[in-house]
Formats: sequence, C-alpha cells, structure tokens
Amino acid sequence: LDHISKVYGPAVALLIRGLRSRYGMVWPTDVEAPEDLQIRDAASLISRIREHELSLSDLRHPAIISALPATWWQSFQDHYANLARRTLLRVGEMGMLSNVLERAGFEVRFWKGPMLSMLLYGDLTTRPTRDIDLLIRPQELIPIRRLLLSLEYQDDRPLRECGIRSYMRNHREWGMHKTTTDGITHHLELQQSPVMSWSLSHKAEEMAFSDRNLVNLGKFQLPVPDPETHLLMLSAHHGLADGWRQLRQVSDMAAFLSLPAGQINTERLCELSGRYGLSRTLKLGLALANSLAGVSVPTPLNRLTGREECYLQLLIQRLLRHPIPFKSEESTGAIRWQWRMSDDAHARRILVSGHIRKWLAPGYEELSHVDLPPSLSFLYTPLKAMRPFLRLFRSDTL
Repeated sequence: LDHISKVYGPAVALLIRGLRSRYGMVWPTDVEAPEDLQIRDAASLISRIREHELSLSDLRHPAIISALPATWWQSFQDHYANLARRTLLRVGEMGMLSNVLERAGFEVRFWKGPMLSMLLYGDLTTRPTRDIDLLIRPQELIPIRRLLLSLEYQDDRPLRECGIRSYMRNHREWGMHKTTTDGITHHLELQQSPVMSWSLSHKAEEMAFSDRNLVNLGKFQLPVPDPETHLLMLSAHHGLADGWRQLRQVSDMAAFLSLPAGQINTERLCELSGRYGLSRTLKLGLALANSLAGVSVPTPLNRLTGREECYLQLLIQRLLRHPIPFKSEESTGAIRWQWRMSDDAHARRILVSGHIRKWLAPGYEELSHVDLPPSLSFLYTPLKAMRPFLRLFRSDTL
C-alpha cells in the first residue's frame, strides 16, 4: 500500500485498502486517513471513485469515509439509494419480460446487474444497474425485437430490419428502451454474446446457454447462467472487452472468490475456460483479485506462467493510473490486449480476421476512431478515403 500510495497517489491506496478490508484483510492500526489527505486529496479521491464506479459497499472503510467531505458522502449515499430503488423497479420489468419471452418460446438469460448482485450478495441492490442485460440467441434477435416493439419498446438506433442485420454483424448487442407512465426509462440490451464473437476462438453465444439456473423472486422466476458460466462470461466481458480497467471489476472477481465453499465448481470452471479459450483472461482476473483485494485463488487457477506474470504487472499499472483508459473495443490498444489474452494461434487468427472484417464494413462509423501504427498507415489511408463512398452501400440506407 505504501508503494501504491507513492506511485499512484494516496487516493488509490485508500480504495485498495477499502477493497482489502471488505474481503477480510483488516488492519487494526492506521484506520483514520491523514489530515492532509482530507484537505488536499478529497477531490482526487472523489474522481477515482467515479472513474472506477465503486459501489457503496466498497467504500465503507473508516479511512475512506473520513477522507471524504460529509456533504459529498451523504449525497453519494442518497444517489446510491435512488439507484437501488430504480433497480427494484427494473427487476419488476425483467420479470414481465421473462414471462412474455418464455410464453413466446424464446430461451434467454439475464446476467450482470441485479442477477449478479443476487448471486454474489444475496440481494438485488448491492450492485445497482442502469440497464437490463439480456443474452439471446443471434437468430432470435429480429423476432424478439418485434415482440418488444409490441410492448412499447423503441430502438435506440433508427434502423430498419435489414440495417439491424448488417449492424449486428459487427456488434454484439442491440439497444432498446421504454419509458413507463411513472417516468422511469428502462434500457434493454439484447446481447448475442458477452464479448465480440472474434474475441473468442469458439462461438461465444454457446457459452451462455450451456446450463441454466432460476432465480426465484416470488411472483416470477428469472433464467440466469449457472455460477461457473456467469463467472467465466464476466471475466471475458471485463477482461477482453474492457481490459480490466476498473476496480469495480476487480471487486466482482473478489466477490466470486469469497462465495461459500462449494458454490463454485472449480473443476467445471477450468473445463469451461479451456473449452472457450478463456483460461488466460480468467486467471489474470482472479490474480488481480488476489493481488489487490487479498482473496485466495483455488489451486488449479493460481498458477501463472512467466508471461502471464508480466501481463499481471502491466494490468496493475494500467488499472491504477489516472485517468484510466476509456473503454474502446476498436482501439489498437484493445486489439493488442486481446492478442495477448488469446490462448492459442487459432484464437489469434479469428481475432485478426474479425477486426479486418469490421474495418472493411461499409460505412462503419468506428473506423474513424481506429489508429493503426504508422507502418500500416498505407492500408488504412485508402480505406478512410473510401468511407463516404462505402456509406452509400450500407444496407440500412437501401
């Protein structure tokens, strides 16, 4: 912690201390924050909390509370309580969606958000959510969308069905929303997989439907992935799509490792991670939880190679620096990271071919944000010049 404080600042050291305290590593001494931190670094601490989107439970360490202005802490608690109330309303909407989709014959899985909160903490609001994450089979997107339109949902993007099919070839989710009579807007993400299809060497959509659990909420039951699959999908989402860029994600991994013995089948988790080519990103996510939150990792998953040890140190440096990198699955930095996380040559071949297809997609908007190395600029410059002409052939404009 002293090293982290010197290199990355006392604010991030306080947050790491809070995580360690939450997951069982408590220091009886030095509970209060230094007075100069309360005066000089409160703004930095608040900035870090917002960057890493930490929950109220992650910030209850006395040293963190004493370092924050009382008015800000109270407003944060009020904001969190409001999020929790909205989450409960959102869960009611999820129950309605589950019943309607099941009667229509669609197999879906709710994950992350309140379902993850229920799995990890036994309640729906410890980990509030701002949207509904719904995993679906790719071939069922259009009929599910039609059903949702009849339930007063609207598309986030004004595309016709032919345009949606084209759009989803290079994306993993389709966004919809609905505003209720009480003014609450429910944002729904219809997700084909936890990450882009080319981030995995095998079909990502198969993972979510490998097994099924039901969360009983009284009036309704919600279908969710089994705990091992949920952990693996979360490590893929946090590790491949986000690159482990927030302490909130480390807290998720630590919470999984802190579940009662027997709740996670380690042998099945190892088997699934090998089947879907996610062994490396899973091990690094758990290693982050061990290094920063202090939780222990099961023996089969705690053995890192020399290369993975180097990646872990790079991850910690990237995670703790300020400001943290913005999420971008299109940046060359993200591509390089996914290359490192790939388990074998087959996965890397799929990764490269997928990104090439995405860059060549007619009129693909994110192409303007891709910054290739100078050595490859001779490939990128003509493509960029052709974008206005390629846009004419987008299927949603025909």
